Amino acid sequence: MAQKARSQNTNPSAEKVAAAKSRDTRSSRQRLSPAASAWVESTLGKMTVDEKIGQLLFTTYYGGFTATDSPAYQQLLHNVQDLHVGGFIVITHGSPLGILKSQAYPTAVLANQLQTKSKLPLLIGADFERGTAMRYDEGTSFPTAMAVAAGGNPKDAYTMGKITASEARATGVNWVYAPDSDVNNNPANPIINTRSFGENPQRVGEFASAFIKGVEDGGALATAKHFPGHGDTAADSHIDLPVIPASRERLEHLELVPFRAAIAAGADTIMTGHLSVPALEPDPNTPATLSQKILEGLLRNELGFHGLIVTDAMDMGGITVRYAPGEAAVRAVVAGADCLLMPPVPDAAFEALEGAVRSGRISKQRLDESVRRILQAKARLGLNKSRLVDVNALNHKFGSAAWQ
Repeated sequence: MAQKARSQNTNPSAEKVAAAKSRDTRSSRQRLSPAASAWVESTLGKMTVDEKIGQLLFTTYYGGFTATDSPAYQQLLHNVQDLHVGGFIVITHGSPLGILKSQAYPTAVLANQLQTKSKLPLLIGADFERGTAMRYDEGTSFPTAMAVAAGGNPKDAYTMGKITASEARATGVNWVYAPDSDVNNNPANPIINTRSFGENPQRVGEFASAFIKGVEDGGALATAKHFPGHGDTAADSHIDLPVIPASRERLEHLELVPFRAAIAAGADTIMTGHLSVPALEPDPNTPATLSQKILEGLLRNELGFHGLIVTDAMDMGGITVRYAPGEAAVRAVVAGADCLLMPPVPDAAFEALEGAVRSGRISKQRLDESVRRILQAKARLGLNKSRLVDVNALNHKFGSAAWQ
């Protein structure tokens, strides 16, 4: 049974919150040019409510050969043309032969086709914590984060991030869902363990920051995850809702340290964790992903994060065992999330969000805030100017022997 969390410092002073709100944590790379800012505002002003709602949804695609008359391809077209999704996540595929990875060339071809079909440029992401080889057989493979940190040189994390981003962009993937910024302080943790840079919060922050800078220099978005910290759990959020039994004081000195460092390093995006954190959110059935206290109150107002807040996969047990797909989507947006990753029933999420905007549960101003941040991320990547990749140059940019 989780010990009762103490409640020290749960209500920061108004002065601290105001200071965090006014503090601009964006790097120079994250500040848009006047032309890019104009594109964002012009595009936002022309969008319908349905198009804005769709931008919040990020669905899956398997980067393997996909015939254009197949049900899988038709579903992708539906997501792009009818749901107006903001982007995709490249995934593996289950088969009688086991788990099949995506392939670099089909992923790039499909990315180009989807970008062409979409009215707006797409953000396309993938879990590349250990390099692109996590999803592509042909990709460059790196050791786990814990092994990289054991080497003692943050430059290795930087190089890892830069190579990963360079290969990702070559295949049409522009968003790297890494680094894992959790402090692995629980040896019984079944899901984070070696994905973390270690048990020392300062070291985790240092290596995560180096990885983030490498990804950004490689031309992609980086993601610090899983906020506010998934390290001290003995349960897997893919299955159920883990509880972080720490006091607010402990969170400040441990779990939150790497995320503060990531924000200072200019992290473009932060991924939420499906975690119950009583010191931050007293309702035991409200995970961080659906908690306004945690996303708006802590991450935005206290830590001063201005980038994209993306949920962990919404089809995980930490969400689905308690909430229906539509209600979960609405609660996440109300809480402060911008991007809903892998909603289990995309159409249900879309319809629920549509109803919430119509009823006023989600204001049009709140919707515009998220869509503006999404468009800003797309402009930062240059997708407003060019959204396609050169598939003929793929073998020149991907899987270089020098990186092996």
